[in-house]
Amino acid sequence: MCKAETFSIGRRVVLLLFTLLVFLGVTSHGALAAVTFVWQASPQQDDIVGYRLYYGSQSRSVIGDYEQFIDFSTLQRCPVQGSDYACQPLTTGDITCENLYRDTPKCTVNDLNDHLFFAMTAYNSTLESEYSDEVEYRPPGWISPRVGRTLHLIYSILLDEDRRN
Repeated sequence: MCKAETFSIGRRVVLLLFTLLVFLGVTSHGALAAVTFVWQASPQQDDIVGYRLYYGSQSRSVIGDYEQFIDFSTLQRCPVQGSDYACQPLTTGDITCENLYRDTPKCTVNDLNDHLFFAMTAYNSTLESEYSDEVEYRPPGWISPRVGRTLHLIYSILLDEDRRN
């Protein structure tokens, strides 16, 4: 399936998804979290058969593409680079979807514990839309590696000062 600029559903379909509910739909379960995605469905004339949630540990603007996607229609997790044979089935413990083919689809992805970047697409039998706008997800208690290194350096300096006194 190829991405096509002329496919009209891209931004219209999923912009609401990210601006409204990525940040509002986060619930924490210990160190892991569940993120709920809700969006306004594509018009019926687009003949949508599914939606894909692309994600990765770095922004697409940095690395060129995401690492994986979740196909909400087939309930599979697939690598972006690779064959369909590398896809893994997901269970209701991994993901739950409601109203997938109605006006306001809603899917919850469970057990997220990493800093991730997301974008969505919609697809019909022949084409896949462009990516939606990207959003960044930071799990509860997540500290940027840069901040962590800075805190470690500050702590080391304080220890050295303390030892000198």
